[in-house]
Amino acid sequence: MSSFLNQIINDDCLNFLPKIEPKLVDMALYDIPYYTSKPRTFTFEKRGRNAHKPYSTAMGEWDQFNSEQDYFKWVQELLTLTLPALKENGALYLFCKDGYISTFKKLLGEIGYLFKSIIVWHKQNPMLNIMHLNYTTACEWQLFALRNDKNPKSTPRIFNWLPQKAIRFPKSQFPKEPPFLIHMHNFVEASICMKPERIIDRQGNVIHKTQKPIEILLRPILVSSNKQGIILDATCGMGSTCEASKLLRRNYIGCEKNPLFYDYATKRLNRKLPHYHLSARLQYIIQKLTAPPSYQHKLTNYIIGRNG
Repeated sequence: MSSFLNQIINDDCLNFLPKIEPKLVDMALYDIPYYTSKPRTFTFEKRGRNAHKPYSTAMGEWDQFNSEQDYFKWVQELLTLTLPALKENGALYLFCKDGYISTFKKLLGEIGYLFKSIIVWHKQNPMLNIMHLNYTTACEWQLFALRNDKNPKSTPRIFNWLPQKAIRFPKSQFPKEPPFLIHMHNFVEASICMKPERIIDRQGNVIHKTQKPIEILLRPILVSSNKQGIILDATCGMGSTCEASKLLRRNYIGCEKNPLFYDYATKRLNRKLPHYHLSARLQYIIQKLTAPPSYQHKLTNYIIGRNG
């Protein structure tokens, strides 16, 4: 068993990935930089007064590359180094922006992956469109692929088919909560990361601008791994994938280069962040998803799995 199990390593992912034992992990789940940062700040005025606080389009140094070509080269190296760590026909999930889907699909095939599907995340509460010059960005995309070991059936190593069910919330405790839908559509709806799950500093400032909510990570982990399986996130940021894996009783291996993100992610997983905790909604979802099989079956048979 790996010495990195259930840890986040403070290292550059390109340095760290070769250290992982071959064919160790069941799946990799990456929220990589999107290369969208532009060093611009906007100030909006209405009737001679500022209508909004100054708005910057820069995400941070982690999202900056010298050129688009350098960005593609980095993604190619990341995916190439990830491939040996996956078990045969293991799964890869890769968040990306829409403009790069075709490029990344081509890269996956050249490296040795088998592209399977595009999953669309519709954000129920997207960031405001301040400019009003284009449609509001309310979707993100996730590519699903397999390590391609020339299996003629292209069968995933693990693929737990989930029935179309819903976890509904008691109105006495959750009077306005929409149900958590469980289905196998290539489309999912969920809110962006909000408090109390959103990680902030003592002054209330958001640490990472693109922190993924745990709720959006639950389904791929349930589908492409089993309990005690190993999930890899070599670009783990605030540790959301690691947290989701831990909650679903999986093992995880994380890597984060940024010292600040690494510090917060480590404290998060060790429950040492005073302003961070799981929402009551998420706690209820996890309780139902991890219930003992007999009890779970009595509720509504929430998950029926099979190994591919």
